Amino acid sequence: MPIVIPERAYLTDDHSGTGWTCDRGYEALAGTCSPIVVPENAYLTNADYGAAWACERGFVRIDDRCDAVVVPSNAYLDEASYGPGWSCDRGYEPLSGSCVFIDLPENAYLDRSGNRWSCNRGFRLSDGMCVLAR
Repeated sequence: MPIVIPERAYLTDDHSGTGWTCDRGYEALAGTCSPIVVPENAYLTNADYGAAWACERGFVRIDDRCDAVVVPSNAYLDEASYGPGWSCDRGYEPLSGSCVFIDLPENAYLDRSGNRWSCNRGFRLSDGMCVLAR
Protein backbone atom coordinates (compact mmCIF):
# COMPACT_ATOMS: atom_id res chain seq x y z
CA MET A 1 0.00 0.00 0.00
CA PRO A 2 1.50 3.38 -0.96
CA ILE A 3 2.20 5.99 1.72
CA VAL A 4 0.07 9.09 1.26
CA ILE A 5 2.20 12.13 2.01
CA PRO A 6 0.22 15.27 2.84
CA GLU A 7 1.11 18.70 1.56
CA ARG A 8 4.00 20.34 3.55
CA ALA A 9 5.43 16.91 4.52
CA TYR A 10 8.26 14.66 3.39
CA LEU A 11 8.87 10.91 3.41
CA THR A 12 10.77 9.61 6.46
CA ASP A 13 11.36 6.51 8.45
CA ASP A 14 9.89 8.06 11.59
CA HIS A 15 8.59 6.31 14.69
CA SER A 16 5.00 7.49 14.33
CA GLY A 17 4.22 4.79 11.80
CA THR A 18 3.00 7.24 9.16
CA GLY A 19 6.18 7.24 7.08
CA TRP A 20 6.19 11.01 6.80
CA THR A 21 7.09 14.07 8.83
CA CYS A 22 5.76 17.61 8.53
CA ASP A 23 8.04 20.42 7.34
CA ARG A 24 9.47 22.76 9.95
CA GLY A 25 6.76 25.12 11.16
CA TYR A 26 4.01 22.55 10.71
CA GLU A 27 2.57 19.85 12.96
CA ALA A 28 0.75 16.64 12.15
CA LEU A 29 -2.99 16.85 12.86
CA ALA A 30 -5.52 14.33 11.57
CA GLY A 31 -3.31 13.16 8.70
CA THR A 32 -2.41 16.66 7.52
CA CYS A 33 0.30 19.20 8.27
CA SER A 34 -1.15 22.29 9.91
CA PRO A 35 0.85 25.46 10.51
CA ILE A 36 2.13 25.94 14.05
CA VAL A 37 0.79 29.21 15.41
CA VAL A 38 3.77 31.06 16.87
CA PRO A 39 2.70 34.03 18.99
CA GLU A 40 4.35 37.43 18.97
CA ASN A 41 7.69 37.47 20.84
CA ALA A 42 8.22 33.73 20.29
CA TYR A 43 10.19 31.48 17.95
CA LEU A 44 9.92 27.93 16.62
CA THR A 45 11.94 25.31 18.45
CA ASN A 46 13.59 22.33 16.83
CA ALA A 47 12.03 19.91 19.32
CA ASP A 48 10.78 16.57 18.02
CA TYR A 49 8.44 16.47 21.01
CA GLY A 50 7.21 18.93 23.59
CA ALA A 51 6.74 22.62 22.92
CA ALA A 52 6.87 23.62 19.25
CA TRP A 53 7.71 27.21 20.19
CA ALA A 54 9.35 29.12 23.02
CA CYS A 55 9.28 32.72 24.20
CA GLU A 56 12.13 35.07 23.39
CA ARG A 57 14.45 36.28 26.14
CA GLY A 58 12.62 38.69 28.43
CA PHE A 59 9.24 37.09 27.85
CA VAL A 60 7.37 34.37 29.73
CA ARG A 61 4.83 31.90 28.41
CA ILE A 62 1.29 32.51 29.67
CA ASP A 63 -1.17 30.10 28.02
CA ASP A 64 -0.65 30.58 24.26
CA ARG A 65 1.15 33.93 24.38
CA CYS A 66 4.43 35.47 25.48
CA ASP A 67 4.15 38.30 27.98
CA ALA A 68 7.02 40.64 28.83
CA VAL A 69 8.72 40.04 32.16
CA VAL A 70 8.36 43.21 34.20
CA VAL A 71 11.69 43.73 35.94
CA PRO A 72 11.48 46.05 38.95
CA SER A 73 14.10 48.62 39.91
CA ASN A 74 17.27 47.14 41.43
CA ALA A 75 16.72 43.81 39.66
CA TYR A 76 17.87 41.98 36.55
CA LEU A 77 16.35 39.51 34.12
CA ASP A 78 16.81 35.93 35.35
CA GLU A 79 15.61 33.16 33.07
CA ALA A 80 15.52 30.38 35.66
CA SER A 81 12.78 27.83 35.11
CA TYR A 82 11.13 28.99 38.33
CA GLY A 83 10.34 32.31 39.94
CA PRO A 84 9.11 35.61 38.53
CA GLY A 85 11.72 35.86 35.72
CA TRP A 86 13.95 38.32 37.59
CA SER A 87 16.25 38.43 40.61
CA CYS A 88 17.21 41.30 42.89
CA ASP A 89 20.62 42.93 42.61
CA ARG A 90 23.14 42.20 45.34
CA GLY A 91 22.21 44.11 48.49
CA TYR A 92 18.48 44.00 47.73
CA GLU A 93 15.82 41.46 48.63
CA PRO A 94 12.48 40.64 47.00
CA LEU A 95 9.39 41.99 48.72
CA SER A 96 5.89 42.14 47.20
CA GLY A 97 7.08 42.17 43.58
CA SER A 98 9.86 44.70 44.11
CA CYS A 99 13.44 44.77 45.36
CA VAL A 100 14.09 46.62 48.60
CA PHE A 101 17.45 47.63 50.07
CA ILE A 102 18.77 45.31 52.77
CA ASP A 103 19.55 47.35 55.85
CA LEU A 104 22.31 45.27 57.43
CA PRO A 105 22.29 45.25 61.19
CA GLU A 106 25.54 45.78 63.04
CA ASN A 107 27.75 42.66 63.10
CA ALA A 108 26.13 41.15 59.97
CA TYR A 109 27.17 40.48 56.37
CA LEU A 110 25.48 39.68 53.06
CA ASP A 111 25.53 35.95 52.35
CA ARG A 112 26.75 34.39 49.08
CA SER A 113 23.47 35.12 47.29
CA GLY A 114 23.76 38.80 48.15
CA ASN A 115 20.03 38.86 48.85
CA ARG A 116 20.06 37.74 52.50
CA TRP A 117 22.25 38.37 55.50
CA SER A 118 23.75 36.37 58.33
CA CYS A 119 25.35 37.27 61.61
CA ASN A 120 29.14 37.45 61.82
CA ARG A 121 30.99 34.62 63.56
CA GLY A 122 30.60 34.91 67.31
CA PHE A 123 27.19 36.57 66.99
CA ARG A 124 23.68 35.13 66.83
CA LEU A 125 20.34 36.40 65.57
CA SER A 126 18.03 37.80 68.23
CA ASP A 127 15.00 40.01 67.43
CA GLY A 128 16.38 40.98 64.01
CA MET A 129 19.77 41.96 65.45
CA CYS A 130 23.12 40.20 65.74
CA VAL A 131 24.03 39.91 69.40
CA LEU A 132 27.14 38.47 71.02
CA ALA A 133 26.79 34.69 71.26
CA ARG A 134 27.25 33.23 74.74
